[in-house]
Amino acid sequence: MNRSLKKIPLAALCAAMAAACAGGATDATITVDASKVEGSVTPWLYGACIEDVNHEIYGGLYDQRIFGESFEEPVPNPLFDDCSAYEGEWQVAGDELLCAAHAGAKLVYDPLEMAVGEVETELKFTRGGGGDNAGLLAGVSEPGNGADNFHGYEISLAADGRKVVLGKHKNNFTPIADAAVSCDPAQWNRLGFKTDGRTLQVFLNGACVLRAEDDDPVLARGRVALRTWNSEARFRNVKVTADGASRKLVFRTTPAVQVSRQWDAFSTGGAVAAYRHEAGDAYNGACSQSVEFVSGTGTVGIANAGLNRWGIAVRKGQTFEGRLYLRGSGDVVVALQ
Repeated sequence: MNRSLKKIPLAALCAAMAAACAGGATDATITVDASKVEGSVTPWLYGACIEDVNHEIYGGLYDQRIFGESFEEPVPNPLFDDCSAYEGEWQVAGDELLCAAHAGAKLVYDPLEMAVGEVETELKFTRGGGGDNAGLLAGVSEPGNGADNFHGYEISLAADGRKVVLGKHKNNFTPIADAAVSCDPAQWNRLGFKTDGRTLQVFLNGACVLRAEDDDPVLARGRVALRTWNSEARFRNVKVTADGASRKLVFRTTPAVQVSRQWDAFSTGGAVAAYRHEAGDAYNGACSQSVEFVSGTGTVGIANAGLNRWGIAVRKGQTFEGRLYLRGSGDVVVALQ
């Protein structure tokens, strides 16, 4: 290898390359001295893929291995006894069900399916909250996270109280019909859907506001659900009539363990722990995570599996650097497992 190095200003180099390309008669030569180090880059800085993720670059510019390291994320939503939540912030408050604005959050009632029958709910939007719509889903199957990630009919009331929409989803959205209406979206309105397997009817406050025909076999039978699209909404008195029987759905929840969302609680042996996610008076940052060993034998703690719980990539012999802020008493072990 020719180890001699000739430094060429960038502008001159670009001009020389342009001239070579234009004239075709001059050969440009670049010689690199690979034995000479001009500078170094810290191993803790390794770059990241930049995309629109609303508030940050995932993983940061530094070699971040722990996700949610400052415990800023809230405690997960409570777990529903008979429902599966697919995204969104769903909460039970007395006899009402609340959902914060979200682009397509769904709460699917799992115990029953409906082929022929009807479903209805009382619905209202937070006054001044804006948004797009919210309402019911019927004939639901194959649900998952994502606005259109399910099969089923959608029956929505616009957040301004001016329109009702009937459409269907098969991992996409296809409008079927819509109707102009007039109601106060900040008050309770009764939204209903009825099907005989072919004729679809939508009701608002007891009046049929639209009727359509659709006998899609994929949507012929399925579960019912509640849904919001960019609107903060409240639901109550959800009723389903199917197979000749009517029932009012009851929504019950079990509180989630009080651990910041990107972390998981764990214990070994018969050890019992108490967890508290605390905002304010944190030792470092705005929030902190409290872990208390209550009783039993074994260990208790919290675990982090990196970005999206995909695991933490390591190599043999790799060195890491980090910080840990603690306040309290007791033995603490930090381990990569």
